[in-house]
Formats: sequence, structure tokens, C-alpha cells
Amino acid sequence: VAGQPPQPRPDIVVERWSTPASVAAGDTITVVVHVANAGQSVAAPFTNELRLDRTGTGATLTRPARWETPALQPGHTLRAEVRLPIALPEPPGECVLRVLADVDRAVAEENEHHNLAERRILVTAPPRPSPAAERAPHPGT
Repeated sequence: VAGQPPQPRPDIVVERWSTPASVAAGDTITVVVHVANAGQSVAAPFTNELRLDRTGTGATLTRPARWETPALQPGHTLRAEVRLPIALPEPPGECVLRVLADVDRAVAEENEHHNLAERRILVTAPPRPSPAAERAPHPGT
């Protein structure tokens, strides 16, 4: 209706998150993510995603980890610990770790542009076993 102020909306934000600077392929990392509602109304429940993409191509290198956030009141933040197995990119090197809040766009927000946070991360080849470990007798041989 003309002349009425717009209705307040939620505004989902990836407030902060912690990541390692580098990781070896085959490892599983735990990322702590804080998602907040910086808007003026309640955000309905929504799904978030953590994934590892190849720098430059955007190809997803791991199966994304997803988690649900329940309804979030204005000004509230929810902390989640998310585990993500790391695959070996070919060749090993720089990748991009991405958090996407409300990945399915279930919540109509004031601003959809801060639902994404990303950081570069170095993925290295897994450590090779030491020569002594390779020569060690195997049980049952």
C-alpha cells in the first residue's frame, strides 16, 4: 500500500568464523561459524553450507557440509561447529573455503549480500609415511 513504511525484515550475516590457514588432504577440519540476524524481525529457520572450492575455477572439491539454524531473533547469534572432510585437489594448492548462510534463500532479507564469507586456504598433499613405517612388519605377516 502506497505511503506505508516497508515491513522490517531479518538480515542473516556470517558474523565471524575460524579456519586453519592450511590443511592436508584427507584431514577433516572443524570450522566454528557464528551466524547472526542483524535485521529487525525474526528469521525463519534456514540451512547453511560450508564447502571447499578450487581457486579460479569454483569447482567444489568436497561434499558440502550443511547444517540447520532454527528461527533466529533479531540481534541474536548462533554458533555452530561444522566438520568438513578435505579432498585432495589436483594439483594441491590454494583453494577457497566458503560459508553460505541461508544457502537455499528461504528467508526474505533486508540484504542478501552478506550471506557469503570466504577465505583462501592452502590444501597440501597428505604426509607420506616415513621409510621406517613402510618397512615395519605388518601384523599377521
